[in-house]
Amino acid sequence: MDSEGKRGTQTGLAPTVSVIVASKVGAPFIDFCLRSLEAQAKAIGAEVIVVSARDGAYAAKLATEYPWLRVIQSAGVREVPALRRMGVQAARGDLIAIIEEHCSAAPDWLACAIAALKDGAYGAVGGPVVDYDYNRLPDWVVYFLEYHGALPPAPAGETTSLNDANIAYPRGLLLQHVALLDDGYWPMTLHPTLIANGVKLLSTPGMVVHHRGPFGYRYYLGQRFLFSRAYAGVRAQNQPALRRVAVGDTSGKGFWDNVPQLMAFVEAHPPLAGMCASPAISPTRRSWSF
Repeated sequence: MDSEGKRGTQTGLAPTVSVIVASKVGAPFIDFCLRSLEAQAKAIGAEVIVVSARDGAYAAKLATEYPWLRVIQSAGVREVPALRRMGVQAARGDLIAIIEEHCSAAPDWLACAIAALKDGAYGAVGGPVVDYDYNRLPDWVVYFLEYHGALPPAPAGETTSLNDANIAYPRGLLLQHVALLDDGYWPMTLHPTLIANGVKLLSTPGMVVHHRGPFGYRYYLGQRFLFSRAYAGVRAQNQPALRRVAVGDTSGKGFWDNVPQLMAFVEAHPPLAGMCASPAISPTRRSWSF
């Protein structure tokens, strides 16, 4: 880990923190997320950066409604890992805390992240992604599929598995591996490299975020496609060139090509379409709601 990654801990000064939120979906999720961060970020002087994949009007609206926020408008960047990389490079903090825009942070989320990283022993720390007491069965399905590796209760101690919806790193360490931050989700690209280099990861049960729904099937299937493509890309790196070419030539019609047909089927069957309907989103599902 370079000197920048340990600056706060080695000098005895409290490390500065930058929170990065990649935003593609927008309201109401981003609003819940930012409201959960505001008080704790202001209390310690942390900067909060939203890197937006949406249009300029959306970025301007965020900057107006949340004047304490830094908003970065991406130039044609759409993938979440690349949006986060832009935030890392623009950040001023010693530490980088990542939260997914669909999540709301517990009031002590930042404090837990700072405490876990303060002695420089770990290169990444993270905690559980807790449900938000969903009203719909499909949202529970999405939650279990997406976050099964981060369900509470989270174990405490060294680990090889952290979810990047709720995670923090020394910024200097991320900058050392900036070439890995664009391609695929960091638990599949960055984390194995860190572990191979002797960097330790820490599971911190008290570092809690709550994941919100509801989600439509179109959005969920799109996310599954992107995640699966990233996973396949990482696995393909370890395959012989001839095998990679063979898979590319014989795989036939891609998953994404079948999504419109699948969605047409769902919409043509009222019971399935009814399950996809999104009820009103309640911001008061937890005692610490925003």
